[in-house]
Amino acid sequence: MFFDTHFWLTAIICGSIAAVLALIFSTEWKKWTVIISGVVTLILVRIIMYYFQPSFSGSFFGAFELILATLVPPCVFTLTLGTGYSPGKVLFRVYGLAFAVLFTVPTVTYIANAWGSDNAQRFVKQAKIRIASVDDKMPPTDPQHMVLVTASIAAFRGQSALTSSDANLSSKYKTGSDNYVLQCVKGHRYWIAPLEYTNTSDQLNFSSPESPGYVVVDAEDPEAPASVKLGYHITVFADGDFGQNLERFLYQSGYTRGYFLDPKFEVDDNWSPHWVVSYALRPFGNIAGKQISKVLVVDVSQNQPRIDAYDLDKQPRWIDRVMPQDLLKEYVENWGQYGGKYAREHFWSVWFGWRKDGTTQAADWDLNYTTDEQSVWVIPMTSRNSTDHGATGVLVYETSKDSAVYYPGLRGFNAGSSVSETMTHARDNIKGYQVESVQLYSIYGQLTWVAIYTSPQSIGSSFAGVGLMHANSQNSADVIFAPDLSTALSRYSSQLATREGASTNISRTARAGKEKSGRIARIAYLPNNQTTPTYVFTLDGDTSAYVVTRDTYKLIPLVAKGDSVVIRFIEVPGADMAVSEFACKQLK
Repeated sequence: MFFDTHFWLTAIICGSIAAVLALIFSTEWKKWTVIISGVVTLILVRIIMYYFQPSFSGSFFGAFELILATLVPPCVFTLTLGTGYSPGKVLFRVYGLAFAVLFTVPTVTYIANAWGSDNAQRFVKQAKIRIASVDDKMPPTDPQHMVLVTASIAAFRGQSALTSSDANLSSKYKTGSDNYVLQCVKGHRYWIAPLEYTNTSDQLNFSSPESPGYVVVDAEDPEAPASVKLGYHITVFADGDFGQNLERFLYQSGYTRGYFLDPKFEVDDNWSPHWVVSYALRPFGNIAGKQISKVLVVDVSQNQPRIDAYDLDKQPRWIDRVMPQDLLKEYVENWGQYGGKYAREHFWSVWFGWRKDGTTQAADWDLNYTTDEQSVWVIPMTSRNSTDHGATGVLVYETSKDSAVYYPGLRGFNAGSSVSETMTHARDNIKGYQVESVQLYSIYGQLTWVAIYTSPQSIGSSFAGVGLMHANSQNSADVIFAPDLSTALSRYSSQLATREGASTNISRTARAGKEKSGRIARIAYLPNNQTTPTYVFTLDGDTSAYVVTRDTYKLIPLVAKGDSVVIRFIEVPGADMAVSEFACKQLK
């Protein structure tokens, strides 16, 4: 800290002012009072500037912490060494007035800019949420880019890759589950985390250490091997120490008026590593609220990091996450609590918690990837009643833009912990695998809960299966559990297409889907530990494989090679086609 060259001038100025104050007001031990006050203030300001990095915004041009650090030492040492405590003396009056002003001004300024109905509506407008019509549907999920690997699974597989790649590498570096960032690279989703130091000497920055790269874990394919990409020179980290701390590096580079929100480690389409940091300012009175001013992109591929600053919405397309979840939580909380008609007309009743009419809150935060290659937060909203799990609508927030759409027509289904409990007790989860991740997707135009089942390991967990459940049919018996996504999608599409009295989009798609007739070339039972029998078959002259369950055709166990069949099927990602209608001429 003391060998760093930044902010010494500021510390010296504050120390000098403290020394002058001690000189003016001390009457005894004046020399020592002046010296001690100046030195202590200098050290205190250095610690504040180096470790706490105060934002120079708000009252007194953001110098509240520095002014306080400049006033306290001469006040304390003058009272204890220079004069002794006496309320009637000028010293007490001057310092009393100074401290009164120091604390009163920011308090009044904050109240004026953050409290009351008008200010609440300013916070509500920050969310920039457009209300869709009741018939609008949320953007469809791309089934080929669904996340089947959780952060815990990524940590387990990443550590294994680090150990197998180089024993020396695994002894010097590590990756933590909290450091993995979900991102899209060239249309494919990965978990990526930088290699961080394990040795104390490296953490203390001895000999200018650097990290050689990062770990990559496929987020879409649980069977794909993890890899380690090397050849880089990473010298700053989100949780680094001393001179290798990312926020300290940005602060010392001149970004001292705002706040660094949720640094993310991302790579571009050429796999070059960067830190992406959202830089926010206080929009209301320079003291309340947060609004992103710049997107700071720090290239860490070389030993000397390079900073590029972009306006929001003008950052490179490869950047996935510029709207931090913590900031969006503030936006959504304010919008949900004060955006309704009742709250606009009865602010204080809602503020004190006396009434909750029309107020909502987020039940889940699901990171989704749409068919148009957009990363979005899917947020089911519920009422603020703590016992209510029913969704009142779905909010979709883009992660790369400051905009969102609320779909009021997507309601009437449960969200939150009740969904996880239902998925955990799925009929086919006979081994009792844990549900580690539950996300809300739009599959075949239908709101669908997708769960990842895992088996705990000593470090992280391993993939055990995937479950799908229609959001409006929360029943453990209806959960589709399968060891892979292709089988789960096939069974799920068949389930939706054959639902009694179905009038959903998927049912219409199934009835209008592709029809084919032919003879059974081969047919076999598909062993997948499911209570619903599933069969896979091929037709003469057709290389495609088709999957059908006994729910679709009761007599499927009796179908044999050579039988003439007529099928209707839905194409799903993978090699298997989901059969929604099946008829066998030999088994009428």
